[in-house]
Amino acid sequence: MTNNVKGKGMGIFNIFKRKNKIGDEEFEERFFSGDDVPNDEPQVEQKPTKRRWDYKDKEERDAFIHDNCEKILEAKAHYRDAKMEYGQIDAYLNDMRKIDEMGEADKKKLKDAARSIVTMERERTAFLGRTVKITQEQYNRMEEYGQGMEKEVRKLRESEEYALKIASDRNHLENEKENLAKEEKDIIDKQYFLKQMAIITCVLVLSLMVLLFVFYKIFDTDMTVPYLLTILLAMLVYLYIFFETQKNKKEIRLAEAKQNRAVNLLNKVSIKFVNNTTLLESMHERLQVGSVTELEYIWKQYLLAKEEERKHRENARVLEENVGEMVAILKEIHVTDSEVWTHQATAILDEGEMKEIRKRLEARKIKANERMEYNRKVKEHAEREMGRLLQRMPEVKPEMMRIFKEHQIEWDEG
Repeated sequence: MTNNVKGKGMGIFNIFKRKNKIGDEEFEERFFSGDDVPNDEPQVEQKPTKRRWDYKDKEERDAFIHDNCEKILEAKAHYRDAKMEYGQIDAYLNDMRKIDEMGEADKKKLKDAARSIVTMERERTAFLGRTVKITQEQYNRMEEYGQGMEKEVRKLRESEEYALKIASDRNHLENEKENLAKEEKDIIDKQYFLKQMAIITCVLVLSLMVLLFVFYKIFDTDMTVPYLLTILLAMLVYLYIFFETQKNKKEIRLAEAKQNRAVNLLNKVSIKFVNNTTLLESMHERLQVGSVTELEYIWKQYLLAKEEERKHRENARVLEENVGEMVAILKEIHVTDSEVWTHQATAILDEGEMKEIRKRLEARKIKANERMEYNRKVKEHAEREMGRLLQRMPEVKPEMMRIFKEHQIEWDEG
C-alpha cells in the first residue's frame, strides 16, 4: 500500500517521511482482514492465509460477498453429505446393538441361519476360486452394492482425478504467491534506493550552495550561473525521483491486487482440497480399497464371479431360504437394514469380526462428524465475515441481500 504525495516544491521530501503503508486509523477505516479458512481442518493441516479486501471498492466488495456465498453453499452441501453418512453409520451401530441384545433362543436361530449361509457361500467360493481372484469379503462387499458399484467407481475415479488437479493448482498458486511477494519486495527496495538518493542529492545541493556562497564572499564573484545550474541539477534529479516513485506506487498496487487474487484462489482451493481429501479417505475406508484402480479390479473380478455363478446354482435355493430366514429374524427385532447382514453372516458367528466392524464404523462416524464440524465452521466463518462487513457498512445491506438472493441464501438477522 502506498501514500499520496503532498506538498509543493521541495515538499517532495514528504514522500520519504511517511511509512510505506496506510496509517493505523486509515487502515481500520478501509480494511479489515480475516482467515478465509478455519485453523482446525480435519486430517489435513492447512495454514490460513489472510486476504486483504478494500470494502470501499464496490467491485471488490461484491467479489467478497460472492466468495463467501460460494463458501456457504459448498460447506452446506458437504455438511449434508456428512450428516447423511453419519446417520447411516449410526443406524448400523444401533442394529449391531439390537443383535447383541437378542435373547439366547433368537440368537441361536440367527446363528444357525448365518452358519448355513456361510456354508453355502464357501461351497460357492470353492468353484469360483478356479477363475476369480478376490476374497469372500470383497465378493460380499460388491454384492452389497450391486450395480450401484458402477456409480461408486465413477465417483471415486472423479474424486482422485480432482485431487490431482487440486494439488497441481495449489502448487501453482503457492509459487505465484511467492513470486508476487518477491516482486513487491523488489519494488520496495527500489523505493528505498530512491529515498537514499533523494537524501544524498539534498546533502550535495546544500553543500554546493554553501560552497558557492563562500566563494562569493571570498572572491566577490558573480555566482548566479553556478547557483542556477545547481538548482537545475537538483530539479532534474527530483523530477526523476518523483516519476520513479509514482511508477513504483502503481506497480505496488498492481502487485498487491495480484497477490490478493492469488490468496483468494488459494483459500478456495484449500477448502476444496480439505473436503475432497476427507471424502476420499471416507470412500477408501468405506470401500476398503486404496485406489480406484484396486476397486475397478475387484469389481471386474466380481462381475466374472457373477457370470461363473450363473452356471452353478445348485445351492441357490438353500442359500435363498437361509437368507430369507435370517432377514425375517432380524426384522422381528426391528433392524433397520436386515438384508445387509446377510452379507455379513461371518460377523454374526465371529464376535471378533463383529468388534472389528463396529470399530471401523465408529472410526467412520468420527470422521463424518469431523467433516460436519469443519464445514459448519467454514459456513459460520463466512457468515461472520459478512456480518462484520454489514456492521461496519450498514449501507451495503441492499446490495448484500441482492447477492444472497442470487445464491438462494437466507440471511439470519440474528
